[in-house]
Amino acid sequence: MKLLFTLLLLILVTACSHPQKIIGEGDINSSTGTNDCTLEEQPCANYVAGDYKVSYTALPRPGWNFSEWIGCADQFPGCSFDIASSAVGQFWGQTMPPLTAVFTQSSSASCEGFSTESGQFPERTLFSGGMDRYYSLKVPTVTDPLQPLPLVFDFHGFGLNKEQQAGYSQFGALVEEEQFILVTPDGIDNSWNAGTCCGNAVNATVDDVAFVNDMITEVSQEYCVDSNRIYSAGMSNGGFISYRLACELSDKIAAIAPVAAANVTTSCAPSRPVPVIAFNGTADILVNYSIALSTVDEWALQNQCESQPRIVYEQGDVTCFAYEECSQGATTQLCIIDEGGHSWPGGVDLLAIAPEIYFWAGKTTQNIDATQQAWAFFKAHPMTD
Repeated sequence: MKLLFTLLLLILVTACSHPQKIIGEGDINSSTGTNDCTLEEQPCANYVAGDYKVSYTALPRPGWNFSEWIGCADQFPGCSFDIASSAVGQFWGQTMPPLTAVFTQSSSASCEGFSTESGQFPERTLFSGGMDRYYSLKVPTVTDPLQPLPLVFDFHGFGLNKEQQAGYSQFGALVEEEQFILVTPDGIDNSWNAGTCCGNAVNATVDDVAFVNDMITEVSQEYCVDSNRIYSAGMSNGGFISYRLACELSDKIAAIAPVAAANVTTSCAPSRPVPVIAFNGTADILVNYSIALSTVDEWALQNQCESQPRIVYEQGDVTCFAYEECSQGATTQLCIIDEGGHSWPGGVDLLAIAPEIYFWAGKTTQNIDATQQAWAFFKAHPMTD
């Protein structure tokens, strides 16, 4: 009985209640996964013991936008708390101020008059930089014609093309269910000018940043694109160009997901912090892991991340670390594949298919799906005004 009383007393002095509420339509996700609060379940009361260290992300539902937090100093989709256990105990017996996420309905009039034609458009031509450029477009069967759609770019690696990248990443398989527009472009001579790499795109000083900006303009003139949800992912050289877009087109690109890549720009000065989720293998023979690690560390510094990274995913040979307390909610995350090669996690195992041709690919882990993880990250990181 004395032991039970002692345990109860210990709980009483180290626990607090932090109820969560939602105004409008959306959900609140926690970094731990244990303090989540959905629209259907709210109001939610989360109990903690010891230090109260948790980050929350507000996720608007279709037709709604995140507006503000009530009960949190941050005014971005990300909100963090770091309260010592001594302070936590002071709240026992009373209720902490509710953490409330406010969502407002999107303007339905904003999408009137735009095309709702869906399908796969494999060879679209756009005159950019004095030459014809090419990209494929995949548009979902729109479930709400008045709701703006996210736009995702998927860039191929050096020596590959848009068809190969589409088969490699399989972003297209998510288009219908997740309701976003997918653009898969071709680089000049199978290369992208990402700064110091790669190929003829660099040799000819091709302006690929302008090409991407032109594609955004063209697609947005035809379809109702959500300008706060434009994202870039890519493999190798395609990841390089994603980093460059975050550096030079940060007013358009909300977040990026480079795979087997690093930042190879000569200078990087984005106009706002840009969230990034990167995937790198420790045994990549084409993109040195230490350089990739330095890129993410420097990006965290650039995003003014204050905390040390913590593990947010761990499965087999994959460990993901995230800096979460960053300016404007610009989470900076790196997924490390132990002994992983120059490959797309969760994708086709090229080495197993033809080792004599794809010897450079190395191991492809199946313990994480880079495409699914990238899209989940994108959804959680729209651009904020």
